[in-house]
Amino acid sequence: MLQPQYLYVDEWDETEVQEAMDRGYTIGIHPHLYKSIGSIREADPYLQKFPQLKLIADTAHLHLAGDDVLQTLERYGDRVIAVHLKDWTSRFGRSPFRFARGFNELGQGDLKELLQSVVAYLQRADYRGWIIVEQDTPNGSPIDSARISREWLSQRGL
Repeated sequence: MLQPQYLYVDEWDETEVQEAMDRGYTIGIHPHLYKSIGSIREADPYLQKFPQLKLIADTAHLHLAGDDVLQTLERYGDRVIAVHLKDWTSRFGRSPFRFARGFNELGQGDLKELLQSVVAYLQRADYRGWIIVEQDTPNGSPIDSARISREWLSQRGL
């Protein structure tokens, strides 16, 4: 039987989360802009209340929420179960209807320096969790977008 490493949560239902944890599942909370838990400030009360709760740190969503990504990684280091490595450009704005169009290939957006700092931090910290590259809307073919991000990662030793 397939057993997931963690279950992803970006909306909070305490009864369901508690039931899943009682059944032995690891829960990873993902602050996600324009959802009920849109920032690390909004996720923190849950992280404080449930010490077994893990964090999925998304570089673009944390940045867009005004959170300090590196400070978040440092503060919750041993609880970070996954990092969604995501670049973003402001070209499409921050509205809830268009901001996701700004997610682009690694190193191609406004967050390239932040992403380099995040990767360097994860390497120094000997991070062993998941690193997930996300891009919602490719600028060209999905294969070309994946290749650009893969090359960016390879140039940084990942």
